[in-house]
Amino acid sequence: MKIHLIRHAHAGSRSAWDKADHKRPLSPRGEGQAKAVAAALADAGIDELWSSPSLRCRQTLVPLAEATGLSGASTIRRVKELASQVSDTCDGIAAQMVETGGDPTGVLKRMTHEIKKRSRRIRRQL
Repeated sequence: MKIHLIRHAHAGSRSAWDKADHKRPLSPRGEGQAKAVAAALADAGIDELWSSPSLRCRQTLVPLAEATGLSGASTIRRVKELASQVSDTCDGIAAQMVETGGDPTGVLKRMTHEIKKRSRRIRRQL
């Protein structure tokens, strides 16, 4: 399985936006960037799209959804629980840093081991 991580396209200056940040849309420049991403990945075999619920993130994926034939609001899945998962992951990494005396190499080794273990478990379930 190949995973493509895409950061949202340009959305203008946060300081110039006076509304809630999650409602900040793409700028015209960002719309062009989103189309360029879609053109680059149209034939990459993408069959699922996941996004933060932020408007600019969802807008970044719309051209890609259309280019891959995955268009439709339900196709771009919103990952509302992402924030809590990231928080849990950061807590886990911080705890591992303390356990290894702040050694990033030790943390990376532990994380690699855990990822491999979870990958094997997922493969067995498939």
